[in-house]
Amino acid sequence: MNVNIKTAYENGQLVLFFGSGCSLTSKDQYGNFLLSAKDLSKKIAEVAGWEYDGEPLSTVYSAAKKVMGNGLGDLLIEQYKHCEPSKEYIKLSQYVWPRIYTINIDDALDIALIKNSPQKINIRHRFDKVVDQDQVLKKLDFIKLNGSVDRIETGFIFSPNEYGDASAKPPLWYKELAEDFFRYTFLFIGTKLNEPLFYHQIARVKSETNSIERRSYIITPTASPIEISNLQTLNLEHIAGSVNDFVEWLVDNYPTPIPPTEIAYNRNPALRKLFSKATVEEKEKYTSIFDDVFIVSRKSLKANEKPFIEERKIRPFYRGFKPDWVDIFDGVPAILSDTKKLNEIVVTGLKENAKLIVVYGPAGSGKTTLLKQVAYQIYGSKNIPCYFLERPTSDFKELIGELENLHSSRFCVFFDRLDAHALELKDLIEARIINNCLFVGSESQRKWKGELKDILGEHCASTLNVSVINENDAQAILSKLEIFGPWTRLGKMSEVERLAELIERSKRQLLIGLLETTYGDGFEKIIEREFVEIKDEAEKAFIILVGLATIHRYHIRHEYVSRALSYLNIGRSVSHFIGKLSGIVNYNNGVLLARHHVYVRHLFSDIIDDTKIFPILKALFFSYTVYESPVVRNVNRNEMQLFKALINHKFLKDIFRREKSLVLRIYESFEKEFENDGHFLLQYGLALRDFNMQPEAYEKIKTALIAFPSSSLIEHALAQQELILAYSQTSKVKAYDLLNRSIERLEALNKYFKSRSTYPIVTLSEGHTSVVRKFEPEAHARKIAKFYANRISSVEGFQQQSRLKAAWKTLTKYATIGVWVDEKNNIYECLIPDNNNESENL
Repeated sequence: MNVNIKTAYENGQLVLFFGSGCSLTSKDQYGNFLLSAKDLSKKIAEVAGWEYDGEPLSTVYSAAKKVMGNGLGDLLIEQYKHCEPSKEYIKLSQYVWPRIYTINIDDALDIALIKNSPQKINIRHRFDKVVDQDQVLKKLDFIKLNGSVDRIETGFIFSPNEYGDASAKPPLWYKELAEDFFRYTFLFIGTKLNEPLFYHQIARVKSETNSIERRSYIITPTASPIEISNLQTLNLEHIAGSVNDFVEWLVDNYPTPIPPTEIAYNRNPALRKLFSKATVEEKEKYTSIFDDVFIVSRKSLKANEKPFIEERKIRPFYRGFKPDWVDIFDGVPAILSDTKKLNEIVVTGLKENAKLIVVYGPAGSGKTTLLKQVAYQIYGSKNIPCYFLERPTSDFKELIGELENLHSSRFCVFFDRLDAHALELKDLIEARIINNCLFVGSESQRKWKGELKDILGEHCASTLNVSVINENDAQAILSKLEIFGPWTRLGKMSEVERLAELIERSKRQLLIGLLETTYGDGFEKIIEREFVEIKDEAEKAFIILVGLATIHRYHIRHEYVSRALSYLNIGRSVSHFIGKLSGIVNYNNGVLLARHHVYVRHLFSDIIDDTKIFPILKALFFSYTVYESPVVRNVNRNEMQLFKALINHKFLKDIFRREKSLVLRIYESFEKEFENDGHFLLQYGLALRDFNMQPEAYEKIKTALIAFPSSSLIEHALAQQELILAYSQTSKVKAYDLLNRSIERLEALNKYFKSRSTYPIVTLSEGHTSVVRKFEPEAHARKIAKFYANRISSVEGFQQQSRLKAAWKTLTKYATIGVWVDEKNNIYECLIPDNNNESENL
């Protein structure tokens, strides 16, 4: 073997591909060595009553299918099921792998892996839905490409006809194999790679993306000069040997197999420091929880993220990108007065055992930069452990609980998007789970001053409003701009002129002010000019594709973009576009992010036509169809959250400017693919509700509840829909039938469930009163309103909850003086929940 194979293995980058030569030392259920392709051909010919004359297996198998029928399947089961794994398979199965592919149909390796692997084994078949690779290697996907004796009914790929059928409709895992071939180091063992489907998919990826294969290896006993030359066309190096030789090398180099967590650490070195005090069992438990957390320290940087302060180049931060940690450690953003203020607030909060500090301001005002700077300062000057949550996580409570267990003294957790975890944070604080943690979160001014202050205000020790910069700030920014940013225009001005322009232009937002001062034009004009100057439609499509993730403040992984580009028939690779669009799209460690979400929002709202966005959003949804439904249970956390954000009815309504046909076409296009996805069906139903298609919305939300019967959120939405339909009826009997169903649901939900923006009691009180007002005398309706007003007033702290308080005021006013104040002036709108950011994992 060689050092490249060793390095790839240790870093979790070595994928195994087994051919028929690997199984020949395993035994069948009768204790005989498994048949080779030639011996199997002889056996089939013998049972079929033919004289064997050296025909290849594909020919014999194809002929026998017609003659033997089901008997051929029975023969294969007898020869290749309930196998005894070879010693090589047993030993290999004790090591950790990112993925294993095989063209063998026997179950010898299946059995060895299930019995011996330190990973949880998932056996996948060629037509199964694709599953994202487990990034912490606790699970292993073992993919059987050409069929399996365990799935006789799905058939095999042996004969020319079967190869032809599979080429016409390529199995999903053959497509994924080709994508993996360009991302990982492969080790082919026991195969001459006479696999037409494999070559077909490799050729497809190359032609579509112009990708270049990574260096990979193939182990066979011998290879002719012609065969070696042919392998080199795929950047494959031949190694003379067998599976036994590889196993011996593996055991010599790693007598004790490396645990999954150690290899995960090699992929993400930042985890090692975090778990230095933990046991092996704790490491296993913690690894996935900390996927979205950055430990604030230079040591947490990966090798490809090392600071480059000595290089004289324009940094992406001064082109409008959010700062990465290299920027923070290099001191690229200026230290502003707000940085100093927040530092002092955090230091005081740590001393006074505060639980929460909130930074708020408009988008693009520098909140993320401020949080990262202060996190680094607190760690560096006070030696206080600081963590930065890079994106919202579905494991928030577990994450904080484990951090509390790790620390016996004060530590800080900084994060953007306070709204994403507001209710969980409230629960953690009120349950007194938080002892040592100080949260420093940021949010837009609108959201903080609205519902979030109602939820978290009583637990917030201090706030900082980030809005405008002063003259000292402007001087500090300009000093950094001269070193790290575009200086051509500013260099021609006097210092007084530079200061005046930056201060004036930054009155809206700091991000906008920086760009306008640097380039001399208005923010909108800068963005429009930059986008319009791109003449290549494929490059524009790529920006839109990545921007659809960035607008939600999520990154998007390389493979999702690659699948979407393929769907759009754009024949260039992701790496091609990264090179062309380096100032607009940033690529780091396998994920992509467009410039700031403020930039993307302007593109989508004012520059790009919604009909241009439609096919690209559709392609992005297509990239999720390779996974089993429900999608949210079968993809990684970031991709799950991105999928939920993209499919949200309010987002689609906004991005398509309320164009009904475009919104509903998106849902219709994927209705079959996502028919088991409760979240998709709920959002489809809410979209129909938006467009006043109430009976259709009712059916869709009912189906969503069938798909996910344990979802309180869907149950709530269905109860609301029943109220909407009840109000729209002309028949009192039908109306009350729907009303009673809704009351039953909401009363059950009211015992334990509330969201951040609406409550079952609010829906019930307003909806019930509205329906009764339509069908009963006013005195009866006012009596109902009084009953619910009293119920709401008995809720502890209802005056601090804006939605509860508003409902109580409406009901009380109607009950006392008979005036029904419907602020939204529409019963349908009054009952529509704002569940754009619900935290429940559907």
